[in-house]
Amino acid sequence: MSNQTKNLIVDKAASLMKSSLFFEAIELINSSIKIDKADFQLYFLLGTSYLQINNLDLAELNLAKSVKLNENFSGAAHNLGVVLNLKKKFFDAKIQFF
Repeated sequence: MSNQTKNLIVDKAASLMKSSLFFEAIELINSSIKIDKADFQLYFLLGTSYLQINNLDLAELNLAKSVKLNENFSGAAHNLGVVLNLKKKFFDAKIQFF
């Protein structure tokens, strides 16, 4: 996937999320991940969308993938910590915040 196409998808997904259209964002991101399985931003947006609809298991899975793909991306690490905290995995959550 070209950077231009990826940027358009990321922007569209972020716009959908800002409008609380999380299911539509999830559909768009999932179709994009089928094309590019190595993009940490897509997994971050997907995990964050799942967090917003309170699907904590899928939020954790996708945010963990984002962190694994880019350990320096603090947004994914933070949101993963939030999810782990909500799931009462306090020790694991603490690791994400520090």
